[in-house]
Amino acid sequence: MSSPTPRKSEQRFPTVSATDPVGDLVYAVFDISIPALPILLVILNLEPISAIGVKNALVFGWGTAVVGIALFYGEWVTPPTRTESGWLSLTPSLFVVRILYYNLLLLVAGYCGSYIGSFSHSMYLSALVGITISAIAISFFPWVVDRYWVSSP
Repeated sequence: MSSPTPRKSEQRFPTVSATDPVGDLVYAVFDISIPALPILLVILNLEPISAIGVKNALVFGWGTAVVGIALFYGEWVTPPTRTESGWLSLTPSLFVVRILYYNLLLLVAGYCGSYIGSFSHSMYLSALVGITISAIAISFFPWVVDRYWVSSP
């Protein structure tokens, strides 16, 4: 008698982890920077430099994503949406998901931060919005993957 196939919600992508803090940061920089390269190049080359602009919120959002991924990858913190520690492994299907998710994350963090910052005339609020959106999005990335993408054995 064969065991039943797990339901979509029960299948999870494997996680990876490390214990070296510098290695965790290096992995995190590459984990977000390579898939998000399209939006980073477009925004950093086309948008004007401004303390309340898109670049300000984008850079703070990117930095927050790097720190968040490093904390999860190094098992310093467990993602709030998963029971096991570690960060999602890099598979070809997850690389495509990362491209879409990270570009959308940085686009929303940059433009929402810019809009809120220009509305309130505060560069600090612009940065805070970028940080907040990025922290929430990185915390929910494992949940989005577990919920909407099925791992292949």
